Amino acid sequence: MIDIQVNKRLFAKLDKMEETLDDELEDKLFAIANDAVRFTLGSNRKGKPAVRTGAYLASFSFGVGAGRPRSKHSHRYRDSNPAATALAGLTADIKRADLKNTTKITLRNGSSYANNVEYGWSGGTSGYYIFAKLRRLHG
Repeated sequence: MIDIQVNKRLFAKLDKMEETLDDELEDKLFAIANDAVRFTLGSNRKGKPAVRTGAYLASFSFGVGAGRPRSKHSHRYRDSNPAATALAGLTADIKRADLKNTTKITLRNGSSYANNVEYGWSGGTSGYYIFAKLRRLHG
């Protein structure tokens, strides 16, 4: 016969560590979401802001695996408070994600002109580099 003693305090400590890690990951995702909105609203190039109708902001989403990113089109989208709308959508994405069983979560923008906002339009205009700023800050 073999007797094995189980240390229940160790399991409680491991559970607490897992909970702390989950909270830290969620906090990091909220920080990224807030910075995405802040950088977009604060971006201004030659007097032209990155946000005019709110469609670009509302098109931010966190994705886990495959699936279509959130997409709004500026020609039929108007929002009086695009920052709040964007943060509400990103918060819902974070809360919906099963972070314990996820190996990758991606911030994306499904706007039809997201690449233009990031890198610039043809004709030599430079982009706003929202994602580049986020990568620099959050790695």
